[in-house]
Amino acid sequence: MKIISHSADADGKVSAFLVAKKFNITDMKDIIMTDYGKGSDFLNKIEKDEKVIICDFSFENGPDDMKKLLEITKDVTWIDHHSSSLKCLEDEEILKKLLNYTNLNFIVNNEACGALLTYMYFNG
Repeated sequence: MKIISHSADADGKVSAFLVAKKFNITDMKDIIMTDYGKGSDFLNKIEKDEKVIICDFSFENGPDDMKKLLEITKDVTWIDHHSSSLKCLEDEEILKKLLNYTNLNFIVNNEACGALLTYMYFNG
């Protein structure tokens, strides 16, 4: 399992912590903290069909990066509040994949911070 989260502020760090705590993840190699402007090389760290939880992060290259991720795994949970995430949902190919993958869950809501959305997702 991999966690992908925004490294630039406390919102992303708390989001990643909440997921790590929920799934008892203690190995830092399973937590990918990244920021905008760093590219998407981190996708190479994800193994075929591995569970991925994205929190407080939207891909820099939007739909292109999401398409790459969905070619690697269909087991994705995506929790974000950045309006740039909506670009991925506007892409017809991505939206079709998101709606057809049985192991994919996503929340894009810009009315709360990433950490709160992550907490609410896992704790009802």
